[in-house]
Amino acid sequence: MDALILQKIQDSIANNANIGIVVGKNPSIDQMGAALAFYLLLKQAKKEVSIATPEPPLVGVSSLVGINKVQTNLGGGSAGDLVVSFPYAEGEIEKVSYTLENNFLNIIVKAGEQGLSFDEQDVRYTRGTGKVDLLIVVGTPRLSDLGELMSGDKIHDAKIFNIDNHADNQKFGDITLVQPQATSVSEIMAE
Repeated sequence: MDALILQKIQDSIANNANIGIVVGKNPSIDQMGAALAFYLLLKQAKKEVSIATPEPPLVGVSSLVGINKVQTNLGGGSAGDLVVSFPYAEGEIEKVSYTLENNFLNIIVKAGEQGLSFDEQDVRYTRGTGKVDLLIVVGTPRLSDLGELMSGDKIHDAKIFNIDNHADNQKFGDITLVQPQATSVSEIMAE
């Protein structure tokens, strides 16, 4: 792999907060496996990432780890979601529940035996936008193969990273990593 392209990929991932990964309709096990591997890697790196395909995945890819995270729209459920975050230490929370009282939702964090280690000022509230800053297109030769995933505001200003092994790939995007000599998209991803 060209060192310049690798550096562009690393910089794009480091400098973009919201990342979307997409594959075309009826992806092969190779395409979906490569996309899910990238998704899981980015999740482990604590990135905000969603994964989508224009239609629900077929049974042939249903055994892949992470397949339950694949949506049919970008941003998954993050658009407009409220996320309440606070530091967590193993064993300090017994359970989380909620109640509805006087038109208010109360989220109850029941402390474990050692108590909670955080204070009120440590609690953060964020709301997802569903917008994607970096769109990673895996194993898809044409943008038109993504259907409705390419329409709307969620990808309007997104940088596009195109990774594929199809010789007929249209080489779209800001970063293009198309290697027809590769036996699979997974091979390129592993590299």
